[in-house]
Amino acid sequence: MDALIYTHDNQEYVTLRRILQEEAGLIDVWRAKPEGFGTVPMNYEYDIIIVGIEYEKAIAEVSYWAGAFDEKIRIIWISGDKSHVKDAFRYHCWDFFERPYDLKLIRKSIRDVISKCTKRNVWLFGGGDGSELEKKWQK
Repeated sequence: MDALIYTHDNQEYVTLRRILQEEAGLIDVWRAKPEGFGTVPMNYEYDIIIVGIEYEKAIAEVSYWAGAFDEKIRIIWISGDKSHVKDAFRYHCWDFFERPYDLKLIRKSIRDVISKCTKRNVWLFGGGDGSELEKKWQK
């Protein structure tokens, strides 16, 4: 499995990565630089994307990923602006959390979304560029 996290906050990234690893077991977690498109492979089908950035940038990222891969990618959106709930609904996000959020609810959402991922029992050794180099483990 592969997950991608967009956040400016280092502590938030570490926390979300830990939760993903604890819930999924074997998973590659990538971090995107929220400064702009092109900082991660934009043509790679991640299993889970967590968008924890704000304003128009968040909407741009969510709309790109939702449009690029339809509903194959599960998006969890974290925002300090509850008006984005309607955008999350429009883009078929898996879940939406308003800051400050409850880590227990985030963990439950991640656990639930993992159960829906088609690659949940496959660990792919990524090349850092989003390419799948070698299957390392399959349940």
